[in-house]
Amino acid sequence: MVNLSFQTWEDHMERYTMHDLVHDLVALIMGDELIVSYVASKNNKAHSQKYCRYASVTKYDHTTRLSNVLPSKVRALHFSDSGKLDLSCEAFSFAKCLHILDFSGCSGLLLPASIGQLKQLKYLTAPRMQNEVLPEFMTELPKLQYLNLNGSSNISGLPESMGKLGSLRYLGLSGCSGISKLPGSFGDLKCMMHLDMSGCSGISELPNLLGNLTNLHHLDLSECSNLKAIPESLCGLMHLQYLNLSSCRSITRLPMGIGGVVHLSTLDIRVTNVREVPWRIQGNTLVLVDDFYSDKMVKLAEGVISSSGANCKGALFIVFVDPFNPRYQPLQVPLLRVDGRHMKVPQWVKQGFFNVCTLDIRLCKLVHEDLEFLKTQMPNLQALQLRFEVLPREPVAFTGGGFKKLETFCVDCRLPRLTFKREAMPKLKHLEFKFYTSTASQDYYMGIKHLDSLEKVVFRCSKNYTIDGRGIRETIDVLSKEAVEHPNEITLWVNDMKPEVFGSGATLSAWPQCANPLSVGGIGRMLPMRTRS
Repeated sequence: MVNLSFQTWEDHMERYTMHDLVHDLVALIMGDELIVSYVASKNNKAHSQKYCRYASVTKYDHTTRLSNVLPSKVRALHFSDSGKLDLSCEAFSFAKCLHILDFSGCSGLLLPASIGQLKQLKYLTAPRMQNEVLPEFMTELPKLQYLNLNGSSNISGLPESMGKLGSLRYLGLSGCSGISKLPGSFGDLKCMMHLDMSGCSGISELPNLLGNLTNLHHLDLSECSNLKAIPESLCGLMHLQYLNLSSCRSITRLPMGIGGVVHLSTLDIRVTNVREVPWRIQGNTLVLVDDFYSDKMVKLAEGVISSSGANCKGALFIVFVDPFNPRYQPLQVPLLRVDGRHMKVPQWVKQGFFNVCTLDIRLCKLVHEDLEFLKTQMPNLQALQLRFEVLPREPVAFTGGGFKKLETFCVDCRLPRLTFKREAMPKLKHLEFKFYTSTASQDYYMGIKHLDSLEKVVFRCSKNYTIDGRGIRETIDVLSKEAVEHPNEITLWVNDMKPEVFGSGATLSAWPQCANPLSVGGIGRMLPMRTRS
């Protein structure tokens, strides 16, 4: 009975493997209550043990009737090393007391109709089932709590009477890629706590009736590659603790109301096109997002202030994404996005943001007082997006002595007038500009050579202006010339063009002249670049 040792843990069925010596000891203690039946053996007399309650059938040969080798009062039955099973329709009609039926040791099987007679059955695992649909007789099992059909890719649908399984708490449909929709009665499974639909690639839409599964704790929709959206009704699952949407590449957004799922502790959105988690979290939630090098976890902080100034228990959270990275690598940090336009950094922002890692704010201008606050009073700041309404008369100077953890800096302004002094932003890797005008800018020195950790610079221009516009071209020229002298390898991106790589001691070549300045392969200026080796 190695594979029939089960233990319940937090309402989920766990499975353990027993050491051979422990197994032999248990067999000795259980005596006549246990049968390990090798059906191929001609001397098998297991059927004579009328007190047997637990049985493991090995190498079932299809020719022997199960009723000849198993007693009628058997309660747990496990098949192992039995290949593909082809059971007769009446195979289990004798076993009316069966509670556990485990086919996990079979490479495939067709469920016989007699399973519908097992009114005491609570646990059924039938992975790699060969039936094209889940038979109607399966819904005649009133006490069934655990049903595992993982890997049954032949199944094209579930019966409309599925809702009759009122005691079902666990349903495993992982890898059932042939299922394209859920039956209308699915919402009647009110006791369901664990639903695994990972790899159900045939599902493109989830019905609102999933919101009726009010006891659901665990929902796995990973690798449902054709699933396009998550229904708002899921936001009513107040007991939901785990939601896995990883590798659902067609999903681009999450329902706004999901922040109201107060017990949600883990949300996995890796390898999706979700770029924003825009809600107030009611408690602590672990959010799994993509990372280029590893799978990192993000725990949302407590006690921050929302953009309206109201206290909330959790954090407003966003995933910043580098759109030029082929893996869409996000920056995994809690975010405060300050809505509206402000003359200065609001006082309520200054009063409580010691642990904020990302700030997105729109200002008329950046005064010295606010610049010092950002530098010295937000020591955990890793990403900063500044949006300026008014073009600064003089370049904004960023000096040393602050921004110790800042890695991403985005500037949204008519023209990016700023300079970096020695020891400014020592960990900055990603510098990004978004600007809109072709008005000429004065010649100034940006000072990116002082950004010791810089790796990437991104320019985004409004589509209403061409990159050959005088002010835009001059701004890119200034930075490109400085990038050539930088000791690091600097990658320069301009809109959706092919990136160019610069750096000190580079092999110099010329950027080709482009007839269309927005075409891939150049920006319409003759600039030296570094060629990759």
